[in-house]
Amino acid sequence: MVKLLGDGIIIDVECIKLPAPIPDKSHVYECYGRVFVINNTLDPRNIWCFNRRGRKLWEIEPSLSDRPYLSLVLDAAGRLSARDLEDDVYIVDINNGYIELPYGKRAISPENSNAMIRQRRKDRLNTEWGWYAIGAVVLSIAKLWTKKIKTENPYAPTRGVAESIPAARESRLSDYEIFRDHVFEKCALTQEGASELNARTQKRFSGHIEDTIDHPAQEKALSGGRRTYRGGDMNVVVIKNPGTMDGAAAFQPLDGRAYFEGLR
Repeated sequence: MVKLLGDGIIIDVECIKLPAPIPDKSHVYECYGRVFVINNTLDPRNIWCFNRRGRKLWEIEPSLSDRPYLSLVLDAAGRLSARDLEDDVYIVDINNGYIELPYGKRAISPENSNAMIRQRRKDRLNTEWGWYAIGAVVLSIAKLWTKKIKTENPYAPTRGVAESIPAARESRLSDYEIFRDHVFEKCALTQEGASELNARTQKRFSGHIEDTIDHPAQEKALSGGRRTYRGGDMNVVVIKNPGTMDGAAAFQPLDGRAYFEGLR
């Protein structure tokens, strides 16, 4: 259920603040179990996608004109199509917000246009990767420094977010803490993995994991004390393995359901 609310919307019970108020529900499109919102801004990534519980999944890729999108429709083949301010129509991949240009005034040569889209995507992801790689290094240095201080003074009090979390959530957080730090750097901070999982930040990566464990489409026990979960929205597979140093892995196989059912 989607409701408009001032400068935001409500999806299920989740209140989501938008960059600007949207005039009416013509800016909200529901299909394939997802909610698409056309933000009333000049941002070229003004279409956002949410799941049915209000978790943001992605922002659309910019069009070749770098102008905002105006509308969304399902074409005759059941594909989601977005029209931009230059009247070009793009097919949108509902899994990640990537686009391709089948027709429009910029599609005189679709092959060249789509090659340009792919190159722009690669350049954008490379730029993002560079900044987040720097962030990962800074995070690692900070953790080493904290460990050094703790080693020098083992009686120093440990303070952190956990102190402010109610006891009722502490056991739940233990399910997710093994996916932070090293697993984030290994599974999310790669050019391929991050582009598929849309997980360029640790917070967003943890969000995908939390959503998969809390609301799995499938779940089962594996050999060796392992347990696996498959998420329905992003098709993420999570494997908890207490017998390894990492403790877990999270990724997005091409055929998530078949991969999941083949795990033993």
